[in-house]
Amino acid sequence: MLYKILIVVILLYLLTINDKNEKFQSEADIKKKSNELFKFKNMFKPSTSYSSVKKKISWIDPVIYDNVYKLSLREKLTISNLENSFYT
Repeated sequence: MLYKILIVVILLYLLTINDKNEKFQSEADIKKKSNELFKFKNMFKPSTSYSSVKKKISWIDPVIYDNVYKLSLREKLTISNLENSFYT
């Protein structure tokens, strides 16, 4: 019984650590990443793959890539819209 409790506690701890790493820590971090994405806005075109974007922007994940790509297709790729996409 003690081992089961210990395993649950360890799993909860690992999930807590992982959850903290996934989130952006501050508004400054969101602004920095939004500016970096805007700097590379020309990469978010139908002819550019996720892997080539990932080579330039190492921290990007598929969800963020997809959000930015959709903004680009709708011609709404602004720093403000990029910042808002991090909050949703």
